[in-house]
Amino acid sequence: MFLHGGPGLGDYLESFADEVADTVGDGWTFMRFQQRGLAPSGLEGPFDIATAVDDVRQVVAAAGVDRAVLLGHSWGGHLALHVAVAAPEIVASLVLIDPLGAVDSRASMHAALNDRVGEAARAEAEELMQSGRIAEGFALVWPGYFSSVDVAPPMLPLVFGPEASGGLDPDMSRHFAARTLELGLSRFPGRALFILGRESPIPFEHGERTAAMLGSPDGAVETTVLPTGHFPWIEQPGVVGELVARFLDRR
Repeated sequence: MFLHGGPGLGDYLESFADEVADTVGDGWTFMRFQQRGLAPSGLEGPFDIATAVDDVRQVVAAAGVDRAVLLGHSWGGHLALHVAVAAPEIVASLVLIDPLGAVDSRASMHAALNDRVGEAARAEAEELMQSGRIAEGFALVWPGYFSSVDVAPPMLPLVFGPEASGGLDPDMSRHFAARTLELGLSRFPGRALFILGRESPIPFEHGERTAAMLGSPDGAVETTVLPTGHFPWIEQPGVVGELVARFLDRR
C-alpha cells in the first residue's frame, strides 16, 4: 500500500507505484488511495493522526487482507510509522522513502529550502499560499526539494487540500511533543527499509535516527542513503524500485 506525502496533498505516486510494480513483478497486489481531505476520498474531518491511521486500517480491511507492506513517502512515511505504533497487527513491513521521521525535522527542512531557493522566493511562496494560491507558492520552493535546483524537473501536477494540512500539522506537533513515535517504535518487531536522500531538505540523519528506534531484530532494518533529494525515484529512475524489490524478495 502506497501512502503519499503531504499532508493535504493529492496522491502523486502513480508513476512511482508503476515503477515498483514493474520491478517487483508478479505475486503482489499494489494499492493506492487518496487520503482524507481531497476527492475522491472523504472531504470531512477530523484531520488528525488517529483518524489518518484508522483510514489506513479501513483501506487494508477493505482490500481483504490481514496485513500490508506500507510504502510511504515524506508525510506518508511518517503516517506509516504511526500505523506501525498504533496498529502493528496490520503491518507486514515498512518501506519509507525519505520520510518525516520520529523527531521533528520540519524546521530544518524549511531552513534548507530557504537556503536553496532564497529568502525572497520563500517569502513570496508563503504570501501566495496564505492568499490561497497554494500551487503557485509551492512551485517556487519545489526546486529546493532536489539535490540541486538545477536538476529539478517541472513540478508534479499537485493538488492541495488546505483543511487536511491545517489539521494534521498541529496534530503532528502534539505527537512530536508527546514523543509518540520515539517511545512507541521500540515495540514494532517487523522489517523495515529506509531509503533516504543525502541532499534532501529533510536531514538524512533524522531518518537514520528513526531507523535505530525500531525494536526489530538485528538485520531486519535496512537503510540506504542515495545521492538525491526528497524525490529519489525522480532523480534516479529505477533505483528505488530495485531496492524495494530486493527488500521484498528477502521477506
